[in-house]
Amino acid sequence: MIYPQAEPPPDQDDDNLWEIRVDPRTGEPAGAPQRITNWEDSGLEGLSATADGKRLLLLRVRTQEDVYVSELEARGRRLKTPRRLTMDEHSDLPCAWTPDGKAVLFASNRTGRWNIFKQALDEDTAEPLTTDSEFHWGINSLLHGVGPHFSPDGKWVVYSAASNEEDAESSSASRRLMRMPAVGGPSQFVLEGRGFLANRCAQAPATLCVVGEMSADRKQLVLAAFDPAKGRGRELVRITARSQPETISWGLSPDGSRIAYAESDDQEGRIHFVSLAGGAIPDLVVRSCYSFSALAWAADSKGLFVTSTGVNSTRIFYVDLQGHAYPLWEHQGSWISCPVPSPDGRHLATLGPTGDSNAWMLENF
Repeated sequence: MIYPQAEPPPDQDDDNLWEIRVDPRTGEPAGAPQRITNWEDSGLEGLSATADGKRLLLLRVRTQEDVYVSELEARGRRLKTPRRLTMDEHSDLPCAWTPDGKAVLFASNRTGRWNIFKQALDEDTAEPLTTDSEFHWGINSLLHGVGPHFSPDGKWVVYSAASNEEDAESSSASRRLMRMPAVGGPSQFVLEGRGFLANRCAQAPATLCVVGEMSADRKQLVLAAFDPAKGRGRELVRITARSQPETISWGLSPDGSRIAYAESDDQEGRIHFVSLAGGAIPDLVVRSCYSFSALAWAADSKGLFVTSTGVNSTRIFYVDLQGHAYPLWEHQGSWISCPVPSPDGRHLATLGPTGDSNAWMLENF
């Protein structure tokens, strides 16, 4: 019997072929499993064999995440055709833009482990900002916002990371928030907390930065101010989760006045707000989309980009503060396609799937 089997974590998305001898009289195994292939970055489907058992046909499917960039029109309500920015054969996840809006910061596993890179819109190659550092990321934690962001003054790149591979994908493990000089140099410690430690910073002239961490009882998302150079500041708000705190998507408005957050809900698209200047802001109910898996403020703080993830497709919308939703992009499959608007409001970077499927034949196996 020949069968595909997933590799152990962290390579659980990779398949390889295995075989095991079977007693034809009893159907019981007649020996230990033996590995046939040694492939990476692929899933295996559609196995079939010739009648004489000498040839095996299969589909080798490769899917990866890439950074796509689009021009925004009509104050964010329309999107020009997206173009693929990262042209390598590894996974790339957009995280932030440089303050001038001319380059994208993203995380990539192109070196064999996750590192931070920067690529300009008019360039074909990326510049590494970290190289095989002592810190660890996982794709799930990166999708929850632990990747790099610029401080409001543009002097620092701030990110959080786990100290070992095992904690990289854990939603409750301890993590460190780090800073590195924007001009290059070694990373330095800012603070330590529990959970994914997603961080967001406002744009100058605002000065606020916010970090999100999990409460000790794992029931609340705790948002606190921090200074990249001085460390933790005052607690801003505690958000009680209906299910798990890590499912809450949140964003700090570029002017530093509000926090928006949402939990994935299959029945309703509801966005909550926290005013940092005092007073209450009513919820925003978006009637034409729901099940939000990612959220980001527009550059002018007058709307939000949200990702609506369904079973068969993923859609990105621009939502104004009156609750009107404008569809921008849709692609097949259930992806958390993180919308990352540029600080000048001209572009939107998103995560998009890139894949191929080819037929392979094995002989003499």
